[in-house]
Amino acid sequence: MASSAFPYGSYNFVNFSDDAILVQGGDKTRPVRLDPGKTHVFTFNDDRRVVTLRIADTPDGQSPRLIRQTNFSITPDWREMVFFFNGPQSGRIRMRHLVDTMPAREE
Repeated sequence: MASSAFPYGSYNFVNFSDDAILVQGGDKTRPVRLDPGKTHVFTFNDDRRVVTLRIADTPDGQSPRLIRQTNFSITPDWREMVFFFNGPQSGRIRMRHLVDTMPAREE
């Protein structure tokens, strides 16, 4: 993925799990559905430093099951990838984060 498609100050959600994942930012937005093998980059173009996210999985034929509801920090000098995958023993959806920080500028 080109770095312009995943800029600093954004989150890239990547679904490696067998289920669709729903990600909802804040109370007033519609959830974004990430089918297996899909990605979605969330950018926030305002002055917020924190955004509340609700993340759920949607097993086939079942109602969405909340994985996590939490506040994510937003800073203009880092970007974060969030991976979803099936846990090897439980089979339940797991998530991991990978943060990339902007190199320090030399003065």
